[in-house]
Amino acid sequence: MLKEIWTELNDKTEMEYKFFVRKVEHEIGQDIANLEPDEKKYNLNPSLASQIRNQFNDRFYSDQNFILKIFHDDEVKLIIENGYDPFKFYISKKVNVLKIKDDKLTYEEMNCLKDNQNKIAGIITTNYDSILEQIFPDFDVLMGNESLLIANTDNLFNIYKIHGSNKEPNTIVITKEDYEYFIGKLKYLSAKLLTLFVEHPIIFIGYSISDVNIRSILEEITFCLSNEQLSSLKNKFLFIKPAFGEKDSINTREIIFNNKKIIMNEITINNYMDFYTELSKINSSMPVRVIRKMQDMFCNFIATTEATNNIFVGNLSNPNISDDKVGVYFGPLETVSSIGFKTYSLNDIMEDILFDNKPYLVNLSIIDETFKNIRSISGQTYLPIYKYLSKLGLTTDYLPDNFKIIKSISGIDLNRTEKEYCKDKPQFNSIKEILECFPKHHAKQLANIQKNYDKIPLNELSQFLKEKFYDGDYRRKMESQYRKIVALYDYRKYS
Repeated sequence: MLKEIWTELNDKTEMEYKFFVRKVEHEIGQDIANLEPDEKKYNLNPSLASQIRNQFNDRFYSDQNFILKIFHDDEVKLIIENGYDPFKFYISKKVNVLKIKDDKLTYEEMNCLKDNQNKIAGIITTNYDSILEQIFPDFDVLMGNESLLIANTDNLFNIYKIHGSNKEPNTIVITKEDYEYFIGKLKYLSAKLLTLFVEHPIIFIGYSISDVNIRSILEEITFCLSNEQLSSLKNKFLFIKPAFGEKDSINTREIIFNNKKIIMNEITINNYMDFYTELSKINSSMPVRVIRKMQDMFCNFIATTEATNNIFVGNLSNPNISDDKVGVYFGPLETVSSIGFKTYSLNDIMEDILFDNKPYLVNLSIIDETFKNIRSISGQTYLPIYKYLSKLGLTTDYLPDNFKIIKSISGIDLNRTEKEYCKDKPQFNSIKEILECFPKHHAKQLANIQKNYDKIPLNELSQFLKEKFYDGDYRRKMESQYRKIVALYDYRKYS
């Protein structure tokens, strides 16, 4: 970008730009030719930016033709009225046009990341652009070094833009003077980051272990911790880097600062989708917006001790109250008045059937109220009810006649489209056989799984359903068929 702006300023050739770069190298008095690429960039680019900024701003305030060439009238007005640095405003303008290309094949990765944003506590970036805001629209954005220093570390789902943002041009860190100010605050920044590192694993994506910004922060952290404390953080640092055609691998890397060792894991992968799929398995089901709302409500209540119209408080002052007598409900207020606290969604039930992680669902109200409510809302859905009948010692005779359930090993009749997908196809005895036969066609996969569900090993069926459970994009497209397979799995395992 610096090369592009310098060329626009001077209308010069590429060779003349290279001469300018060498001239700046000479002026800063360092022979940086033998440095590592990251170190060379870190030492040289800020000095280049400082000189280009000075030239750019001088032209802005003295050359009307230059202004007309670079900016529109409304942009000039914004610069003048808001006191923006013209050079940084121009950088903001350039990066503001960056968007995610959703026609790319790799956009599937972005969809997966978007669907699992509630698994990520926060993001720290040195990028100026707004790409992360596009991926994580419900996150709050804190811009500049100061924003991180004053932020409440209890707050989840923030994007910390420590080198500034195109939305606030003056926060951008790019010149030598900007970096000197940034480094002056580095001790405070590192101490603040340390509180985040202790609470959460830190995943570095898009950064090299040799990146000077990263190494500077890690070096400052070593000043704060003993060797024993640093050792306890070794599983907290994960560097994800592209394999570029090489084999996927996981390696342990060590960096030594001040005679202290930081140990981290470096994961090399060809397909980032593999990493995001693993991320999706973290059990955190609520959307970011809901979690933020809950957090704000409870923080306000704890700070003020005042109940509001969306927090109802019973008698919590009794010192003898036991843990099992305290309950919290999150959801629409009207739900409480209409059906009380004994209802769960079909998604909750499917999750419990697959992961066996909601023991509190096993009670009569799950059948008498929850399944009854699901039946009234989704009348054509096969109810995965056999786990709860089995655990409660009941038979299907207990169920109302209008409950739609699987009644025999023959399963669920295929509809016309599903029959066409299975037409002239062999009998399948494993999930692997089906996926190999239909590698790209999800609907055909599920239709043939449904037809052959009683022949597929139960553990394979379970693993397949678990892998797809947290895949939001897949579920949106295939929800109806997916629910049927879960019901078939429930019948086969528990009936």
